[in-house]
Amino acid sequence: DGLSGRELRAAGFKNADITGADLSPKLLEIAASRSVYDQLKQLDLSQRLPFESESFDMVSCVGTLTYLAPSSGVLAEFVRVTKPGGHICYNVRTDHKLAWLQ
Repeated sequence: DGLSGRELRAAGFKNADITGADLSPKLLEIAASRSVYDQLKQLDLSQRLPFESESFDMVSCVGTLTYLAPSSGVLAEFVRVTKPGGHICYNVRTDHKLAWLQ
C-alpha cells in the first residue's frame, strides 16, 4: 500500500530508485496513488523474483514473511537479487519467529 516507500522517501532516500512489490493488485493501486515508487510489480514472494541477480542495493520486506514458509526460498531470492555488500531487512511476527530461526 506504499507505506514503506513513503517512509523511505521521508527518511531521505529522495533520489533512490525504489521498486515496490505486492501480490495484491488493490494494494499496488493504492501504492501507485502515493507516487513514491519508481516502479511497482505484482509478484508472489514464494516464486522466483522477476529481477536480475544483484539488482538492488537493499531489499526490504515488511509484514509479509509471516505468511510464507521459511522453506519457500524467499530469503535465498532476496540474497540473489541484492548486490554484494547490499542489505536485506525484513521482519516476522514474534509468534512465527521460531519457524524462521530453525
